[in-house]
Amino acid sequence: MAAFLEFVGKDILVGHNIQSFDMKFIYREVEALCQETISSDFIDTLYMARKCLPVFFYSLTESKHEEIMEELKKRKEVIEK
Repeated sequence: MAAFLEFVGKDILVGHNIQSFDMKFIYREVEALCQETISSDFIDTLYMARKCLPVFFYSLTESKHEEIMEELKKRKEVIEK
């Protein structure tokens, strides 16, 4: 665990569902094994996915799927510029 803390340092942790799952384990294990607390911020990509792609969390019609795929292609092009 000490190696993990050294690796993380003060960097921001990023993970999918990190807030509800991973951070619980990390907080508990760091406290138990190192008698410390971890102070790194984190970004949970699950919330980003739900915000940016809410329709994927529900059933899709064929036309809606095509519309979404076109929008994603446009966003990809913007990101790659």
